[in-house]
Amino acid sequence: MLEYTNTHLHGVDDAEIWERHTGTEGSEITLSSTHWDTQSPDLENGFVFFPNTIAPPDFLRSDSILRNIWQFGNETVELETTAVPWLNHLPSRHFRDRLHRFNWLADLFAIGAAGSDRARYLVDSWINVFGHFDSFAWRFEPTADRLWNWLKCGNLLFSGNQSEREKSRLMAFKRQVSYLEATFEKTRSPLARWRAVCIFVAHRMCIQTTEDLHWAIERLQKECLSQFSSEGCHVSRSPSASFEALLDVALLVDLFHQANTDVPRFLKELQSKLFSAINFFRQGDDGIAPFNGGKEIRPELFDVIRRFVDSWPKQKTTLRQAGFYRMERGETLLILDAGRTPEPEFGSLAHAGAFGIELSDGASRLITSCGHSLEVNPALQQEVRKTKSHSTMCLEGADSAVFTQCPRSKLFSPEIVPDVHTRYIEDNGCVWINAQHAGYHRLCYLTHNRRLYMNSDGTQIIGEDSVVRPISGGVKDNREQIGYAIRFHIHPSTAITQTGDQIWLEPNIGSRWAFKTSNANVRIEPSIYVARDTVEETEQIVVYGKADPAGLGSKPPNCVRWTFKKQVE
Repeated sequence: MLEYTNTHLHGVDDAEIWERHTGTEGSEITLSSTHWDTQSPDLENGFVFFPNTIAPPDFLRSDSILRNIWQFGNETVELETTAVPWLNHLPSRHFRDRLHRFNWLADLFAIGAAGSDRARYLVDSWINVFGHFDSFAWRFEPTADRLWNWLKCGNLLFSGNQSEREKSRLMAFKRQVSYLEATFEKTRSPLARWRAVCIFVAHRMCIQTTEDLHWAIERLQKECLSQFSSEGCHVSRSPSASFEALLDVALLVDLFHQANTDVPRFLKELQSKLFSAINFFRQGDDGIAPFNGGKEIRPELFDVIRRFVDSWPKQKTTLRQAGFYRMERGETLLILDAGRTPEPEFGSLAHAGAFGIELSDGASRLITSCGHSLEVNPALQQEVRKTKSHSTMCLEGADSAVFTQCPRSKLFSPEIVPDVHTRYIEDNGCVWINAQHAGYHRLCYLTHNRRLYMNSDGTQIIGEDSVVRPISGGVKDNREQIGYAIRFHIHPSTAITQTGDQIWLEPNIGSRWAFKTSNANVRIEPSIYVARDTVEETEQIVVYGKADPAGLGSKPPNCVRWTFKKQVE
């Protein structure tokens, strides 16, 4: 059972948890603030172009904020109508961090005059309190996010009437851009570096200056080359990271068009590759599969990105560099994560989810993982990265990849899973995937094999999980059995019931599915799901067993077969 604490953390406990799970990027800045206090940016050059709104607003969030109810993950604060959140007691450093990023700003501007007035008031209040410097609010990551969110609302914050408030906003904005440029080379966060180079380019485009534009474009190109594969996947292997990057690229391309300037070729190519990769992870509800630090993504966002492409790319069945495989027949879709974990500098959000699957039927999500979200508290973010939080086999409760601390970032990343091999086969309309990894060799020298089969109309999926000791492992004298659990986490939109040896999956819409297994020890247990930016309670199917450390992988107890069958009326 996945355990988590749905409580607010205070004092020393909160500080310890924050430090443990956010590394050097979470540490308060130790630099002197004198330089940033005394800087007076040039205000002669104001905004000429403004980024067009790309993403549709989240009206639920904006309505909540207008009533001064603030929620991040499972933490909620309700304030007096006129109160500003940063001048009140807040439940945790994590809550403060999410506030300072202003990811909520565009949502507030989208709900009319009352929302716009409140949004400007909050920005001005933040500038009054933190606009010159703050050791926590001015950390690189939240500063990059904050400026990007201010930029996206530029026509509503910097419209050019040169009022005292607008001058104050422009000064605060330019001061923070200078800060990012001065500290850029020191940051260890790839996603923060990406966001920063987007800001450097957009800032120069918006104020219509060629000064250092080439410098900014060069840095953007460098990050494109280092952070995205030729398939369009972010090297962290997070579909969400690719999706966010596509929205960022779309905004930059639009600015180049507004300025009547040629779009750099590398940016056009990246836009096409990103869309192709994201289309691979698209599920029937127009969200994406929440692998490796990713979340579902609101379906209406796909309507947005359709505007920036001429046609849908041809659907791929594999992303071999990233290690993802897609089985799709009829309305049934299964995606398998069979990739190697990223290098440590890109692995701070990566999961130990070797051979985890996502299963959906049209718009109905059936089998998933616990997901991930930066909105939930850092301790829970770490918990859902473990192997037990994915729909795969777990031996002795251990992770398929050991989490180790990166010496530079102080963040925990999963080590590279050794000897990952996968074969994808299509035969007579059916699909087979055979995969194996040696992530548990360090623990018991057993190899995990997962075989998947989908019939030609997608109404049946047959799986087989087995563990076997390779010949190179020699003969094991100790025959103590190895405990295992095969988990299938159920999406919150799907209910499950058990009758006899059969478990029924009943989604909100669409057909029922039946699950059966060759192992008699199967249970329904609690689980959670965080890929929709909050903590939702759900359930999981767990198949328990004990493997013979020297046994064959072709028969019990070292081999478990299971099936999902669609009930077609």
